[in-house]
Amino acid sequence: DSIVAVGVRHVVAIGDHCLLELKVVDGKFQLVRQISRRGHGEGEFEDPEGIARDPSNGDIYATDEDHRRVLVFNKDGVYVRKLVVEHDPEGVFVFEDRVYVTMSKAGWVGCYTREGKPLFRFGGSDLKEPDSILVSPERKVYVTDQKPNRVQVFDLDGKFLFTIGTGRLGRGPGEF
Repeated sequence: DSIVAVGVRHVVAIGDHCLLELKVVDGKFQLVRQISRRGHGEGEFEDPEGIARDPSNGDIYATDEDHRRVLVFNKDGVYVRKLVVEHDPEGVFVFEDRVYVTMSKAGWVGCYTREGKPLFRFGGSDLKEPDSILVSPERKVYVTDQKPNRVQVFDLDGKFLFTIGTGRLGRGPGEF
């Protein structure tokens, strides 16, 4: 479902109920290690969906949709903590001191501290089914909105700015 670069030719990807750290060697992916495993315990996944890297320290954040949490691993793949969220999380992005998490089934985005304290949420009428999320260098929050087939853009505090795409499914200009 998701992949994040952690270095040159070095990624962490969502695997089958786990995270996989991979390096590209001679044009092919080689497994460095499996991070976590399937389960209900601390640091274990049922349904990982989104993944992000904290650029300040290399921590990896990954959503666990079925357990309504975001798991955090350090750059060595060691489980550090979890952020408990109110709904089934999909996408995640770490920006400065904030962690943005999309709640696809609920139709909103939650903003949390790195320790998991809820700061605010946004979306509601502006989002139908948010999935992937990122913050641009221009400090704008881009959220893919699955069902209306568009990208919604917000400021860092969740104020709606503009839409990319018509919201219609198709192959014409401005349609995804």
